[in-house]
Amino acid sequence: MAAQAAVPGSAASFAVLAGTAATCTTSTVTGLVGVNFTTTAGCTGAQYAPDAYRDFRTTYTGVAANLGPCTRTFGIADTLNGLSLAPGVYCFPSYAALTGTLHLTGTGPWWFEIGTLGTGYLEATNFTVVGGNPCSAFWWVRQYATLTTSTFQGTILGGTAITLTGTTVAGRVWATGAVTMTNSTIAGGCTGAVTAPGQGCEDENADGGQTGRHVGHNADRDSEGCDSEDSHQVSAGHEGSVAAKVESHESSSADHKVSVPAKVETKSTDAHVNIVKSTITSKPTSENKSDSENKSDKAND
Repeated sequence: MAAQAAVPGSAASFAVLAGTAATCTTSTVTGLVGVNFTTTAGCTGAQYAPDAYRDFRTTYTGVAANLGPCTRTFGIADTLNGLSLAPGVYCFPSYAALTGTLHLTGTGPWWFEIGTLGTGYLEATNFTVVGGNPCSAFWWVRQYATLTTSTFQGTILGGTAITLTGTTVAGRVWATGAVTMTNSTIAGGCTGAVTAPGQGCEDENADGGQTGRHVGHNADRDSEGCDSEDSHQVSAGHEGSVAAKVESHESSSADHKVSVPAKVETKSTDAHVNIVKSTITSKPTSENKSDSENKSDKAND
């Protein structure tokens, strides 16, 4: 499964990551700009970020090792113009030459995998992506990506260089080679983890398929922007409900009902918070009895 091992770590909060150089000519980047080497030109606030770049490379190779299965496969003549695509995995065995308008429906995630047969690049000209959540769209490209006079959404994971000309990107641009921007704008703001296909705002009572897959180092990681809450059936008569990613567990018997809050561990990445669930240990039955019940037990002894 594509991106099953994807854990971007410190890369998540970077709007731009480049393996060699980042160049901004009359361009604006909202968010962090990081390079694996120290070559930058015109990119305000660019920094040396080898750890973030390493985590991006781990993500990129993880996707490459787990491509597909594809919800739909497109050919070289398919431009995506006029299509409305629900969350899923969309594959281009070779290159993708995109133009026109693509509509993303739902809350994601959407994965576009370009070059699944070994070679392939992305070229977008006068291409617009609308709808959906930019932080839940991902474009994995085997080789280079070139976007010209386009309005784009999502995280681009480029196998070589990424070039933007007269283009606006809502999301992130990560390349193993150089990132070159001319008269372009990158509006970052995505700080969450790369989400595996099959995860999103669907019901997660049944794992697998398109109903929420548990992968990576987080036991439960929904797409950014999801408003729905998860519900996990633990056992008969015991239901753990998640509200705003915090679980509470109830244990009941004929005599009593005890509410035990879940112990959570939070990991903050700016606006995004991942919460790792932990094991719940209920109190012994004797501790849950009332004082009068305990006294009666002692008298009987």
